[in-house]
Formats: sequence, structure tokens, C-alpha cells
Amino acid sequence: MKYEEISMAAHDKVAIFSKNRYEWWVSDLAIISGGGVNAAIYPTSSMAQARYILENSDAKFCFVGTKDYMQKVLNVQPLLPNLKEIVVFDEMGESAGSVISFKDV
Repeated sequence: MKYEEISMAAHDKVAIFSKNRYEWWVSDLAIISGGGVNAAIYPTSSMAQARYILENSDAKFCFVGTKDYMQKVLNVQPLLPNLKEIVVFDEMGESAGSVISFKDV
């Protein structure tokens, strides 16, 4: 899947759940350039705090730094009907379901 295929529209909310790293900056720039709104989640946030931000921002997409962050989001994804895709910065092998690798975006 490529960035253009994610179908982000202007004013869509996109969360980033990661420590500071190069991919965070690239994702933020892509979100802003596409007319989206970044809903940042502190890397120290709990699963409940991440869910609160994802739910109340109406985020359609969530970029995560590691598999640990990904797992927190996957655990609450059934409660988040607006969340369509999770993009993981770290290498994860095969993409599955709503999870895709950053290198494939």
C-alpha cells in the first residue's frame, strides 16, 4: 500500500504514537502536506490514554513506532470504528489486516 492509496482527505485526523525518530518527522510532514491534522500521542501513554486520544480525535489512521505501540492500538481498535489503518515504523515482516509497514507506504 502506498501513501496515495491510504485515501486521507483534507482535515482527516491522523495519530502518531512513537518516540521521536526520523519516521515521525516524515509522517508528520506527510500529514500536514496532505491537509490532515496530527493527533500526537505521547510515547509514555498507556493503552487507555492512547484509546482516549484516538477516540476523541476521530483518527482514521495511526502511525506507531514499534510493535509494542502497535499492540496497544490493536487492543483498542475494536472500540474505534473510525480507525482504518495502523502503520508501523519498525520492520515487521508481512503486513496483515489493518496493519501495514511504513516501508510500504
